[in-house]
Amino acid sequence: MKKPHPRGGEYPFVKAILIVGNQEAGFIEFLVDTGAGVTTLSYGDSIKTGFINKVNKNKCINTLGVGGTERACPPKQHISIALVDSNNPGKKVLAPADYPAVLIPQRPKARGRTYSQEIARPSILGWNILHYAKLLVDYVNKEVKICFEGK
Repeated sequence: MKKPHPRGGEYPFVKAILIVGNQEAGFIEFLVDTGAGVTTLSYGDSIKTGFINKVNKNKCINTLGVGGTERACPPKQHISIALVDSNNPGKKVLAPADYPAVLIPQRPKARGRTYSQEIARPSILGWNILHYAKLLVDYVNKEVKICFEGK
């Protein structure tokens, strides 16, 4: 559990490893969002992992969320996601993501405060991953547990 905004509430986050081919390509904390259809890296995490310049610009789509519409593109290479258990970091569950496994947002147009907010926004773990994994959000103990693998 984590507070993405100092004055906001706590939300469930899960740690994950991005995998391209057989190589680990980055470590991300995703906000668990059961209302999101597709997993999306934040602009900041896209920069951190180096995926910001590895997108297929011919297959970009508009995504709609609470914050409005955003243009996002799939990466050139398929990304798999391994979820990491919060209690046992050695336990990793590979979630076979539906295509596109991850979308990468395009550069924010605005500068200043809006740009800073875009960089700080969390990455979203969407339904295309969540329906392959069983997670238990324990609000009392403030943790997200991986219950068991796959469907």
